[in-house]
Amino acid sequence: MALMSEVEQSYSEVARLYDARLRRINQIVLGVIALLTLSAGILVWLLLDEIYRQQELETKDRLTLNLAQTEKVLSIWQIQLGRELQSIASEPTTINDTKTLLEAYHRGEDLFTHQASITMRDRFDELSKRTHHLGFFIISPDAISLSSMRNENIGSKNLIAIHRPDLLARAFAGETVLIPPIVSDVAIDGEDQILNINLPATMFIATPIYGAKDNVIAVLTERLSPTNSFSSLIALGSIAAQGHTYAYNSEGALVSFIEGQDLLSTKVPFRGTHLETQATTDSYVDFFGTQVLAAYQYFPARGIGFASEIPVETAFSTYYKTRILIVLSLLGVLIAGVIFAIGLVLANRRSNNLLQKNNRTLETINQRLEMRDEQREEMVYTLSHDLKSPLINIARFSSRMASEYKDSLDKSQRHYLNRIDKNAERMSRLIESLFLVLQVESGTSRKTWVQSKEVIQEVLEMVDESLNSAGGTATVISDLPLLYADSNMLFDCIENLISNAIKYRDPSRAPRITISAVETVSGVDISVQDNGLGIAEHQQKNVFRIFKKINLTVGHGIGLTIVKSVMEKHGGSVSLDSEPGVGSTFTLHFPNGAPPPI
Repeated sequence: MALMSEVEQSYSEVARLYDARLRRINQIVLGVIALLTLSAGILVWLLLDEIYRQQELETKDRLTLNLAQTEKVLSIWQIQLGRELQSIASEPTTINDTKTLLEAYHRGEDLFTHQASITMRDRFDELSKRTHHLGFFIISPDAISLSSMRNENIGSKNLIAIHRPDLLARAFAGETVLIPPIVSDVAIDGEDQILNINLPATMFIATPIYGAKDNVIAVLTERLSPTNSFSSLIALGSIAAQGHTYAYNSEGALVSFIEGQDLLSTKVPFRGTHLETQATTDSYVDFFGTQVLAAYQYFPARGIGFASEIPVETAFSTYYKTRILIVLSLLGVLIAGVIFAIGLVLANRRSNNLLQKNNRTLETINQRLEMRDEQREEMVYTLSHDLKSPLINIARFSSRMASEYKDSLDKSQRHYLNRIDKNAERMSRLIESLFLVLQVESGTSRKTWVQSKEVIQEVLEMVDESLNSAGGTATVISDLPLLYADSNMLFDCIENLISNAIKYRDPSRAPRITISAVETVSGVDISVQDNGLGIAEHQQKNVFRIFKKINLTVGHGIGLTIVKSVMEKHGGSVSLDSEPGVGSTFTLHFPNGAPPPI
């Protein structure tokens, strides 16, 4: 009995040992929860990053739209000014005075005191008291100023012909044009001088004066202030109090008013070319040393461009506040988890001490347990070493608890174990997917001359079973040339595209896949065409981004990311042409490589 009592006592101590180990498993479970919390934090951070990019894209779209609206407003203003000036140019008095001045000019008479010039001055002097008129020119076909508000520029070559002969030629061709700010030929009251020039900036609206048979005999121009209506209209496009919208000329010089900057001498701060005729978005440091988001575009027909800027801090102020709140919340959860884990460690320390005290009386049993532990640890180590993933341990521990303690676990505990399994499986898939991308992006492409026909044939043999199961066919409709490429990466590209064509097929028809190749001046284009579901235009820009899935029921959102990465490794590109309900065509462009083998 004493022996039995000793054995019973020994088994009781063994039970305590297992109980202690159960507590260790509980600690591991808590660790898993902490890991999942950390993973959630990472995912939230990635989500915030995506939100940032979307907000950046939306802001740039607003800035780009603002350029078009600014150009439209300026067009309306030009039309209004043009109508006023055209009404003057079409008056019989203006036409007759112009003809008289032309005759006097050709006869070599004095234009300063000529009655026709005096009449024109009186008319514009009266207009300047009522509206925005600052002066005028009547310009002859050979670009000589026949009449003006000032004597010093009469009889000389007109400054518009000096600075913008192209726009003056358009006026003589019958067009009413807006002359953007240029250096003035004379000082103007109330206008600031350009740095190091001692003359102000000036601008004009120009319209033709017609004689008999609708022929243009001269051009009438009205002088305007660049710092008044012109600058005010452009500045209306600013999308925030701290933002700016302004105009610049073909030389990249500022031509609309901004506080503290000099017209025609301050250069725009763009990193790219200021003559870009398509709307360009960028981030750079503005005139005042502030990092801004901006859009700019040059309009050749006007001879000026527009730029619209907003400080980065203003554009993303809401995002920054949201991010701080989320990060602080995650830190709070993490700190609470650490405190809870420390409490568990302290609570279990007493049990660990008890196990150490009874270790001598249970030496034999402990040796057997240690042997079993060593076997289990060796097995776990082997799995961990081979699979390179701690997620296996998470799934293993949760499965063991579910089976060994199924009679003592309540519904809530089984639910938690089930959630651990699902999250571990999801994280495993995510890590595997990321590993695939990293393999491509971090690997080195080993380019050689490859028979693309052979590689594509290998792919078709590999997918033959799944293609036949779907009742589909794959056809090569052209000769497949030599490619200077990495054969393994080429295989991955074609396999992903054909597999996608099978996975995302239209359920109402069998998949039909066509593979073709075209040799171009710059390289070789290989196209994979299907008759699947197709992709809507607004979704096409996202299909090559990692984890972006158009169909949420299949796939991991990784295949097309791999295709894009492979093509970038080759210095090439991948493009998509798709129509919902018709199908998709993916084209791989491989640039020319080394000379082909003879």
